[in-house]
Amino acid sequence: MPVKKLTSAQQHTFDRLFDGITDDDDDLERMEYSMNHFFAKIYGYDRSIKRRSTRKGQIRKTSRRAYTKTKLSAWQKFIKANSKKKKFKFANGKLKLKAMGVAYRKTAAYKRNQKK
Repeated sequence: MPVKKLTSAQQHTFDRLFDGITDDDDDLERMEYSMNHFFAKIYGYDRSIKRRSTRKGQIRKTSRRAYTKTKLSAWQKFIKANSKKKKFKFANGKLKLKAMGVAYRKTAAYKRNQKK
């Protein structure tokens, strides 16, 4: 990338960035942030500065698609509801999936799915 020659106003702004800088971490971070934005303006990096919405208080829409949540299966609902119960946990905190499977097969939700 070619180096651009700074105008006198830009040189003055650049010199002001270094005024009053101490070894404090906050000052150095602030200076680094300011210098990044200073050079981003000169070289035209649009992505370095967050774009604001055109109107005050307006929320800018993103281009992300809205995803619908996947419905939980009956087994997943059973696990979610019973995973905190002491009778389905080992001493080390792991789940007793075999015991949970036996208990799940006794539920109405399991039997409803088996009839289909």
